[in-house]
Amino acid sequence: MGKKIVLINILVILLIGNIFVSAVRINLSVNHFALVTGNSNGNDAELPVWENGDFWTYDITIRGNDNSGDISFDISFSNLKFTVISDTDNVYKISINGVFSGTGSYGDSLSGQIRDGKITGVEYIDKSNLSIKNLKNIHLTGKITVLDFDVDIDTIDFSPPYAPLVFPMNVGDSWKVKTTVMKLKGYINRPSLISGELDLELQVGGYTAKCEKKENKEGYQAIKIKQNNTNSWYAPDAGNVVYAKNFGNIKLFMWGLPDYYYDVTFFEMKLKDTNYEPPNDPPSAPNRPSGETNGRAGVEYTYCVSEGYDPNDDQVKYGFDWNGDGTVDDWTDLVNSGEKACKAHVFTSEGIYKVKAKTMDSRGAKSGWSPELIVHIAPNNPPSTPDKPSGPTQGIVGSEYTYTTNEVTDPDNDDVTYEFEWGDGETTTGLDAPSASHIWKTKGNFVVKVRARDSCGAASAWSDGLQVSMDNNPPVTPTAPEGPRSGRKNTELSYTAYTTDPEGHKIYYKFDWGDGTTSDWLGPKNPGDKIVATHTWENKGDYEIRVKAKDEYGELSDWSEPLPIKIPLQKVVNPIILQLLNRLKESILILRLEEIFP
Repeated sequence: MGKKIVLINILVILLIGNIFVSAVRINLSVNHFALVTGNSNGNDAELPVWENGDFWTYDITIRGNDNSGDISFDISFSNLKFTVISDTDNVYKISINGVFSGTGSYGDSLSGQIRDGKITGVEYIDKSNLSIKNLKNIHLTGKITVLDFDVDIDTIDFSPPYAPLVFPMNVGDSWKVKTTVMKLKGYINRPSLISGELDLELQVGGYTAKCEKKENKEGYQAIKIKQNNTNSWYAPDAGNVVYAKNFGNIKLFMWGLPDYYYDVTFFEMKLKDTNYEPPNDPPSAPNRPSGETNGRAGVEYTYCVSEGYDPNDDQVKYGFDWNGDGTVDDWTDLVNSGEKACKAHVFTSEGIYKVKAKTMDSRGAKSGWSPELIVHIAPNNPPSTPDKPSGPTQGIVGSEYTYTTNEVTDPDNDDVTYEFEWGDGETTTGLDAPSASHIWKTKGNFVVKVRARDSCGAASAWSDGLQVSMDNNPPVTPTAPEGPRSGRKNTELSYTAYTTDPEGHKIYYKFDWGDGTTSDWLGPKNPGDKIVATHTWENKGDYEIRVKAKDEYGELSDWSEPLPIKIPLQKVVNPIILQLLNRLKESILILRLEEIFP
């Protein structure tokens, strides 16, 4: 009985320990699962490179029974996590942690729920070929019905190390896996009815594995590996098996019980999470840049490269070194591996430039530099300096004035545009003709200058300046405001005002209400049009209302003559007295009517 129960534990340990590194079948008909990785050198999968901290988390379900019908099990592992905790001495040290639950039975004596199950342990894998060297400190605990179980597997040694894979691996490959002796030592601590020492030997290997095809599985591009009654899918981008499932019963025999075996009727494994990033091989250097080899300073030229191939088929971008200092000055956008990409550049000064490029993939791996392209850049000569502008030297703020200069020549026969500077902080640029108009918004003295610029960016010197004077007269002082000369407090009153402007500029108005307050600037209004403003006085008294004007360029008039206004005290009558007065009025009216009509 003890050996039969132990066989369930061995089955669990073997499945867990070997899904991480193999795609094989135990010689005694237990299937396990493969791990290959990479996608370089033209192969579908290369020997993996793991790093400390890499992890893979799985959900696994195992169901089955023995051939006698006495024992059955249905076990689910949740968040079963494999973590690389060391990679010293050419060996990966992998921690195993997970929880499990389910149901199990052994005849009528032991049957029920499996709960609070936990598994921990360590697996050692040869870095050179991913062969399994041993598993150590495997510990399983939990409950089945009300009984605790506690199993310690001190070691499971593989002699020689179990090497189920051959690298590199490609679709269509098949290989024979040699037989290995597996020695297990441990102890069953609980339950007491089967407790005791474990000292067992099994054989693994002795079968053929084959890579069938590539296909999408669980969101990954994966390689399908077939081993007798089990298929598994390994994804290079996940660095491990992402899915596995049996398509026939898996049988497990044990030494000493030749007529007794277990049937695993269902096995399924799904990858839930991983932080693994596959090795990132650098892309190849691009070809020599193509583009203009003889140009002029200030002119934009476009240069292109291609043939930067990435062995992992990542997207790539190209970095250009324009000045030969060995650093990237500009990167292109990402393109597919090997595709062409271009970048524009302006050489700002004359000289001989060695333009080169390098490739960088989407994960940051870089190639070396491409061959250099020699580019000769000649100087860019500026246009001749324009003459002093001609045009009005006096004017009025707000009016438009036009200024012209001569047409200039460019020694390189480049197209030329003109730029006027108006002396008030504003400029007019990009003019095809040597003429421009401007409106000054403040009065004062200004200097108008002009210069020319060629299509490559070279500018002439500024011309001599033309002195220009702009004047602006204030609006005429408004007449006194028009409106009521008396009113009640807390009652809104309206007032109007108007004036004209010598230059015809639009006009704003501000009212001073005589009570310490003023209006905002109201307007603008055309000259001669009235402005309307309202105000409410809060206290009785005598007030003077005045108004002033401002044109649209800020010139102010004087204050107008005042309009006097009186705000008398508003008497409040007691409502009772008011009611008595109204009744008295009605009585007097009745008496008079009686006198007229006795």
